[in-house]
Amino acid sequence: MSEPRPDASVQAPTASPFGDRVPARLRGFGPVGIAAMLVILLVGNYPVAPLSGILVLVWVGWSRTAWREIGYVRPKSWMRDLAAGIALGIAFKFLMKAIVMPLLGAPPINQAYHYLTGNPAALPGAGYLMIAGGGFGEETVFRGFLFERFGLRWPTTLNKGAPASSKPRSPGSCSERSSPSRAGSGFPCSRTLPST
Repeated sequence: MSEPRPDASVQAPTASPFGDRVPARLRGFGPVGIAAMLVILLVGNYPVAPLSGILVLVWVGWSRTAWREIGYVRPKSWMRDLAAGIALGIAFKFLMKAIVMPLLGAPPINQAYHYLTGNPAALPGAGYLMIAGGGFGEETVFRGFLFERFGLRWPTTLNKGAPASSKPRSPGSCSERSSPSRAGSGFPCSRTLPST
C-alpha cells in the first residue's frame, strides 16, 4: 500500500520571491520607506479625517511591524487606565484654565471653538474630528509611526540624551527587555541598557 499524502494545511507555506523584500524595504530608509513616510504625512486628513492613521495601520500590516512598535499595547486594566485618564484630564484642564492661562495672559474663551456654543448641529462633526482626527489619526501618526521611524534612524538624539545601545535596533525588534513606558524616553518602545 502507498503511504498517505500529508495534509496540505500541515505543509510549510512556500515563500514568495519578494514576500520578505517588500516589508524590509517599507521598514527601511531607502526610496520605498521614505516614500511611505511622505505619503502618510502628506495625505494627512484629506479627504477623510483619520486617513493618515489608517495608512499607518496599513503600513504596519504590510511591513510586518509589531503593534507594540507604534505604541499599541494592551493595558493591564482598562478601567484603571480609563478612570486615571479622565481624572487626570479634568485636573489638567482646571490647572490650565485657572492658573496657567491667566498667568500667560490668554483670553478666557477659546475663539477657535466658540462657534460650538449654542450650535448643537455642529457638535457631532466637531466631536468626530476631535476623536477620529486628533485622538486616533494624529496620535497614531506622530506618537506611533514617526517616533518608531525616527527612533530607528537617530536613536540617541530622539531619546532625549538616553544612551543608545552599541548595536542599532533592527525594525520589529521590540523585545521583552524593552520598556514601553520608560520615563523620559518619548518612545513607545525603547531599550533599557544594563549598567556597566
